[in-house]
Amino acid sequence: MVDHHTASNSFADFYQEEIKQRGKCPADWVWLVPPAGGSMTSVFHQEMLHFIIKPQYRPVVDMWEELGINVPSPVTVETSSTSDVVQFEKEKCIYDKIIVCYGSETGTSLKYANIVGGSFGDNCVGPLQMNEVPSLIKLYSGSNESYLLIVITSTFGKG
Repeated sequence: MVDHHTASNSFADFYQEEIKQRGKCPADWVWLVPPAGGSMTSVFHQEMLHFIIKPQYRPVVDMWEELGINVPSPVTVETSSTSDVVQFEKEKCIYDKIIVCYGSETGTSLKYANIVGGSFGDNCVGPLQMNEVPSLIKLYSGSNESYLLIVITSTFGKG
């Protein structure tokens, strides 16, 4: 749960990123500005266009099935009882590359993807948006390098 100022700032960051990358961002001002104290938020004075991008829905096929990728068992990370922090040791890493991807509407996942990606140093590719994953998988599927794909997303409500 977040307050309306934090949610407003998060949306403003997302909105600016969308405008920079795509040149447009559909948004309904009435739904985004809170009813109480709306003029104190960063989105109050932001002009927005409300439009619908179509087609909105497509059948969801798991990407790994669509591309014929063999999915290994999940990687688990164990922490010691004295510390909750896991330190990355490049010498012990069994992967040649670690790819960090994110899917985010508000920018929260991007922030965490930057944190996760930064902890892997030069072994890390990313963070990349989820729409870049298919081309990246095609790039690495022909090589002898092993890679770990980390996907960071967030949900809200019933998730």
